[in-house]
Amino acid sequence: MHSLRLQRRLTLERLASNAGLSKGFLSEIEHGLALPSLTTLVRLAGQLTLPLHELLRLPPPARKRATVAGNGRNGRKSAPAVRRGRGPSSTARV
Repeated sequence: MHSLRLQRRLTLERLASNAGLSKGFLSEIEHGLALPSLTTLVRLAGQLTLPLHELLRLPPPARKRATVAGNGRNGRKSAPAVRRGRGPSSTARV
């Protein structure tokens, strides 16, 4: 959505104002940090002069992912082992 806004030479403030949104919320939408309602998407599509289905076909923004060194195969952490039948609730009482 960010690139569409820039292609139309709209500022974040202008698009947000025209769509009835705060600048902060629009920024969160553009960065993939907020999920807009259908009503908000319809408003944004209208302000960007796009059919709604075109707006929905945009790829999600690239997100930075934290990497964690793993212990298992392929650098992934393995799931903790689950012990069954050994807890106090499963002990037979005599």
